Amino acid sequence: MRDSIARLFLPPSLFVFAFVWLVALFAGQAFAQPFDELHCYDLRDSALHEAAVSLLKRDGKIPEICTLKSRAVRACVPVRSVELGQERPAETADGSLLFDRLCYKVVCPLDGESGAVTVVDRFGEHEFAIGKTTTLCMPAALGDLEEFLYRGDPEAAEQARRRTGNISRDVDLTTCGDFNDDGVVTATDALAILRAAVGASECLPCVCDVDMSGAFTATDALAALQHAVGILANLNCQEDGSVITWDGGGDGVSWSDPLNWSGDTLIPNICNDVVIATGLVVTVEHDSGDNGALRVTSGFPLDLDRGSLRLRDTVQVSATFRFTGGKLIDATILPSISTGDGPVFTSSGGTLDNAVVNAPMNLSANSARVSIENGLTLNDTATLGSSAQLAFSGQTHALEGSGEVVFTSNSQGFVNATTNTNLTIGAGMTIRGKAGRVGSSGATVVVTNEGTIHSDEAGRIDVRAGGGFTNNATLEASGGGDLRLLDTWTNAATITISGGGTLTLDGDWSNTGTIASTDSVVELDGQFTLSDLGTFNRSGGTVELKGTLDNVSDLTLDMTTGDWEMRAGRIDGGSVSGMDGAELIFTSSSGTLNGVTFDAPMNLSANSARVSIENGLTAKRQLRRRSQRCRIV
Repeated sequence: MRDSIARLFLPPSLFVFAFVWLVALFAGQAFAQPFDELHCYDLRDSALHEAAVSLLKRDGKIPEICTLKSRAVRACVPVRSVELGQERPAETADGSLLFDRLCYKVVCPLDGESGAVTVVDRFGEHEFAIGKTTTLCMPAALGDLEEFLYRGDPEAAEQARRRTGNISRDVDLTTCGDFNDDGVVTATDALAILRAAVGASECLPCVCDVDMSGAFTATDALAALQHAVGILANLNCQEDGSVITWDGGGDGVSWSDPLNWSGDTLIPNICNDVVIATGLVVTVEHDSGDNGALRVTSGFPLDLDRGSLRLRDTVQVSATFRFTGGKLIDATILPSISTGDGPVFTSSGGTLDNAVVNAPMNLSANSARVSIENGLTLNDTATLGSSAQLAFSGQTHALEGSGEVVFTSNSQGFVNATTNTNLTIGAGMTIRGKAGRVGSSGATVVVTNEGTIHSDEAGRIDVRAGGGFTNNATLEASGGGDLRLLDTWTNAATITISGGGTLTLDGDWSNTGTIASTDSVVELDGQFTLSDLGTFNRSGGTVELKGTLDNVSDLTLDMTTGDWEMRAGRIDGGSVSGMDGAELIFTSSSGTLNGVTFDAPMNLSANSARVSIENGLTAKRQLRRRSQRCRIV
């Protein structure tokens, strides 16, 4: 099997000798022969694909039974060359050039037929072989390619973008022998191919395997050097973007079985455009090995069961795309055109490595999980059920994009950061929903929020990081949702709560931004000073002291703070004063005053209210008691 990396190990001294020999062999023989008829450019906009399908069928350029199996892969335009005496072709009435071309991969299904289908239009005859892939090059417009394909129909353009995803990593297709992708094969490229042959670098087979032998060798480097210096040499790589189709002729299910693929000799590699057409009720299983493809388009269900699959561009599965333990690397996941669905994750796990997900992520199954390596860009919704988790582990990660993570269960789901993990939640991201946790208590876990964490339903979202959590954007609770901050954390922006939920400030914390509460409960827990509390605005609701206030700045209760309730909390030192009728209210949960001077009403009117006094109490105001069951200890 030809893989994306083929290696032959040689000693470094032999490697240097080999390249010097190659250069010496052809020194002084270099010459350049210009060939300037067409310049071809790789197209980048994946959103054009669907519009191109309808346009080409409507205008009769491809038969109805045929389909495009890739986006336009080339745009070719004439290049004026003084040496060859070419003249620039005249523009047609619609602004196009007669000889401009857009090239597509087209396949016509067998469907019981054989032979070929011919389409005739004003540009000539186009013949399509049944059951085989054909490259069709059609006239293209100058200027805005998108405007040409959509014929000024912005609504159609937007619909196409929604079907194909609004962000793609479309890659430049490669040129055989051109390692550094500068458009010219040079001695530098030949050296790089030789390095790949001895295992000193990685390369694509459609670049470095110039004789299609299935491996990178010194012969490949020699051919590239011959070509570079102008000596006739055949550079015959596998075509980048060449289509390989699933025919199921082997065991009918395994990705690793060559007999399941067209040609029956090789499985896809990193230069193949993989097409798994619709028609049979079967699930394709990626069951083993470290494989690759340029992109994958599947009408069958696809299970990523074991091993890894590295892509250079997109994967789009119209049926179910399920992870049951395998790894997907460097891919952009697009939603199903037919259903809009995206990948489904299970309790068997799976891994996304440096992935962009432009489709819904389904982790609704109990304990569904996916491991994240090298960050995740999410531009849709990830739905997490009971005990489900996005697991970021052991690296510096970013959870970024324009999407959202939604906790849907009353049992916690997790955006989990484990040992030695530094996680940043990007500015466009939202994490919201019912019961969930962001981060973990590990001492080496660091989490930074640049986006939004919003407990917006009945339930509680915990945010914690043993190595430190920093909020630089928005933390919010509303609609009866609770928000709890734990461990070591700093708020440098905004924390708000409204609608009757509970905001718990626990751990070792400080607020240099703003905390605002409306008709809700704020629990002050952990150990803090009034300086740590910072700017705190409250309208209605209650404030409950459950932790320890190091009262070095003296506490003043007023109309801004409102009443505070002692719920097993503690005030060490300083003075407590009251204004605007605000009081410190003691409850049956008790509380402790340690060496405090009290210049505010002490309200022990609640049934079984209790306060413990340590190191004396200086009281300058009235003690309010409602029943004999109140106790001062």
